[in-house]
Amino acid sequence: MEDGMNLNMETIYKYYRNAGIPENRIAEVFADDLNQPLPCFDLHKVFRALRSGRGSVEERPETTYEVFRRKQRRANLPRRYQGCTWGDLEKRDIPEDIRDNYEIIKNYALHFAEAQKTGSGLILAGNIGRMKTTMAATVCNQLLWAGFSVFFVPMAELLQMMLSYGKRQSGIELDNLQRRVRDVDLLILDDVGAEYKNDWVIQSFDAMVSNRYNNLKPILITTNLSMTGIGKLYQMRIFDRLKQCNLLLSFDGKSLRN
Repeated sequence: MEDGMNLNMETIYKYYRNAGIPENRIAEVFADDLNQPLPCFDLHKVFRALRSGRGSVEERPETTYEVFRRKQRRANLPRRYQGCTWGDLEKRDIPEDIRDNYEIIKNYALHFAEAQKTGSGLILAGNIGRMKTTMAATVCNQLLWAGFSVFFVPMAELLQMMLSYGKRQSGIELDNLQRRVRDVDLLILDDVGAEYKNDWVIQSFDAMVSNRYNNLKPILITTNLSMTGIGKLYQMRIFDRLKQCNLLLSFDGKSLRN
């Protein structure tokens, strides 16, 4: 066996655990990574990329890179954010006033299996242009990389899909969408509060939050609203549940966009 494959299974499992992959998914993710005939596949290249979430997705072999891209498309992650990794963000230099939030978010992603046990999520709230969506997308990439399922969707887009599918006769697409929102390991709702408000919107948001709350399914929310603002726009029950199971991180300050 070539030198690149001179690793025992104990070492392999150690690296995958360090990447935040749950024990019961290591074999599945490992098999997904090994979709080239041995010994052509360079495990060391995979481990360098997996270790602590560092490195960029481009460090993976080409076939695995394409598998990962398909996962991103299934997760609805926009192309603009498909290259976001912790290593890439750190190369840009994280602004000092959001560095603490960055470390909390990164730690959340790397230890997501622990958050799953309690249904704990995050709310990234504050002004526009403060990297909230970028960090949420990086969480999405890390979890996809680790074998979790993620659905990344702007709130307005999700509601528009629900409304459009609801008008179709078969109802299959709406059922599939609702099942996905309900069952995915992490639901990322981007830009909550930007959508048009009416009773149907409020009820739909309430149903999503309540279902995931009751089933210990985490949500990550980005919003330009404060928690008080969320409480004013939506039902108090939603507000209380979001406060109970989600850590609020404030992103105040000037926009970082040029």
